[in-house]
Amino acid sequence: MVYRYAVRVTGDWATAEDIVSLTFLEAWRLRARIRPEGESLRPWLLGIATNVLRNAARSARRHEAARGGTRRR
Repeated sequence: MVYRYAVRVTGDWATAEDIVSLTFLEAWRLRARIRPEGESLRPWLLGIATNVLRNAARSARRHEAARGGTRRR
């Protein structure tokens, strides 16, 4: 589910694999915040994936700007 979401957003399978890896690393780091009431983890994981995607896009923009590309905010 997280992989399909990342592929849809990025349009690239390899990038989506990186996003999934980072998502589950972050989920593992934040695992203490999970409440064991039996609710689905889907919204929580997709929220983390959304943040990872935003951070990756921001990082790519900064990298491009550092290489001399156009700067966007």
